This record gives sequence, structure tokens and C-alpha cells, in this order.
Amino acid sequence: MTPGGVVTTLAGSTGVPGSLDGTGILARFFLPHGVAVDSSGNVYVADQNNSTIRKVTPGGVVTTLAGTAGVVGSADGTSCAAQFNYPFGVAVDSSGNVYVADTYNHTIRKMTPGFVISAVVKKGDAAVGVVNAKFVSFGNPIMNSEDRTAFYGTITGTIIGSTALRGKTKGIWADDYAGNRRLIILVGDNAPDAAGASTAAIFSAMGDPVYNVNEEIAFKGTLTVGVGGVVSTPAASANNIGIWSNTGGALHLVARGAGEAPGCLSGATFSTFTSIALPDQGGVVMLATLNIGVGGVLLSNNTGIWAVDTSGNLQLIVREGDPLDGKVITVLSFLPAAAGVSGQSRSFSQDIGDLLFKATFADGTTGIYKVVFQ
Repeated sequence: MTPGGVVTTLAGSTGVPGSLDGTGILARFFLPHGVAVDSSGNVYVADQNNSTIRKVTPGGVVTTLAGTAGVVGSADGTSCAAQFNYPFGVAVDSSGNVYVADTYNHTIRKMTPGFVISAVVKKGDAAVGVVNAKFVSFGNPIMNSEDRTAFYGTITGTIIGSTALRGKTKGIWADDYAGNRRLIILVGDNAPDAAGASTAAIFSAMGDPVYNVNEEIAFKGTLTVGVGGVVSTPAASANNIGIWSNTGGALHLVARGAGEAPGCLSGATFSTFTSIALPDQGGVVMLATLNIGVGGVLLSNNTGIWAVDTSGNLQLIVREGDPLDGKVITVLSFLPAAAGVSGQSRSFSQDIGDLLFKATFADGTTGIYKVVFQ
């Protein structure tokens, strides 16, 4: 889709599954899922039901980079000698390496520019930070601009002897500059507040993280209802979801459901959080919705973009219902992170920190606008 909203089909034919390489509509895919784009505009596709990784050039020429259509396996190797088992997500780094979430093999695979594939982490590997635990499955892989990986994983094992993990079977891990993996947080851990102090609230789930060059993490988390004052109903009081990050030091809360929304009338509170991004300069950017019926919030102005400034304060950037270019905004959007694409929103410049968003106006017109964070 162009910035002007013109949609065209780059490759494949609507409703026709298959595995043929070719150009444009002559190529075939079978339930393609994750995509990633390199600096030259080439698109890498996890062709899930073919168990292959495909490449689409800007001109729409499709080739199979690795795997053999219809052949399921886990073998490392070059090109068709490599095997996948329903790959789900892909990412590409600045050196041209392609990373694959190989779903049913429970592994993260790496394809070099020559497309030799090796596992970054796989089922059965020791889970750093948890005694006697091993990985069993993974979310989508995320990379920063230094090619370091972060991911959401599931583990199994024991703490001491036969003592179970006590519900702490999922969490977020990340690799540092030296390639050493470290545990960031586990489901079942206590959630910190805005100052980084531990609270009685407990994480019950987490989403795939975003990850920047400074080894900082941000993620959306869900809290256990009924513990530490966490409630899920009524909607205006639901405080069981939020955004946490370790930007600027220790892990801390950025924003939470039922929490006051900066830049709005008194009483306006957050309801849900969708797209998030994390620049190399630090400071989370997020698209969020507000609870309707409090603080002057209506269906027409309940969505906005917020960002953490250089002082660590969350501030409103723009909101539906606001005037822009002499017209009233009716819909705001910016693209979320594709599966594994550097952990960033696809509308976000990771190294510079600028954000593109699309605004739709009351008169039906649209525009693309850039936010320059200073």
C-alpha cells in the first residue's frame, strides 16, 4: 500500500494456494504469515503451510530461499537442504541475516546472506535465569539494530529437586552486546510501579517485546485479577493491562489501564494499548484508547498517540477529535511491528526516532504526518 492508500498485489493470486516461484500473480503462496523488509525493499515471507521462506523483490519476483514446499523437518543447511515446520514470523537485520520463528520446531532459526541456517535458541536449551529450566516454545523473534535478539518464551522444569516452577513458565529474554542471554521478567513475577518499586500485582501474561540498541525492552503485560488490587470490570476501572519498560534503568510501569491519560481532561483514563515502539534514544511510543464516558471522552476522541519524553514523562502527541491542518481527526493509526521486524513499529524510524502516522479527517480525506521527537 502506498502512502496515499493505493493497494496493489505485489505477488500471488487471490484464493489460489500453491508453492510456485514466479513474478507477480504467477507466484503462489500457501497461508503466508510473517513478513520483513530489508534496506533494498526486498520482502521476506514465512510461507507457513509450505514450510518455506520466500523472497519477493520490489518488482514482485518470488523465489524460495530455504526449505522445500511440503517437506516438513528441522534440518540445518543451505537453500532446499534446510527444513522448517510451519514457520510463523521472520525478521531481517542490517547485515542481511534473516531470522525465522520456526513454530512447530519450537526454534529460532538464522539464515545468513548465503542462507546457511543455524538455531539461535531452540527447544531443550537451558533457560538462563531459571534453575533447571529449559525452553519449550517461543513467540516471534525481535532484533535491535546491533543484531541482538529478544523473545518471549515458554519454559518447563523444576526449581530445586522436584519443586515445580510454580506458574513461572513464561517470560522475556534478551541477548546483550557480548551475545550473553539474560532473563528480563517472568510471568508470575511481581509487577513494578512507575518508580520501579515492586507491587503486590502479579504478571499473568506478556506480549512479544520491543528491543532497542541500548538493550532496553518494552512490552505489554497482563496482570492477575484479584491480586494486588487488580480488577477487570467494570471497563472504566479495569487496571489489569499495561505497558512496562526498562528504559532509563530498572523495569518500571509506563502506563496502565484505568490510569490517568496525560494531556486530556481530568478523569480521562486508559482502556487498552495497541501499537508500541521503542526508539534507540529510549522512551516508549504507543497508540492507546481511552475509557468512554469519563473525562470528556467520547467514541469520537477515545484514541491517541502518547510518547515518553526525554525527562521520562508520558505526554500526548495527537488524539482523535483534535484539529490538524484545519480539519478534525476522526481516525489515527500507525503500523504495529511485523513479526520480528527489529522490534519496532513499521511506521517508526528506530535509529532516528521519528514516527509516521496516518490521520483520517471528518471530510473523508487522509494524510500522512511525521512526529519528530526532540
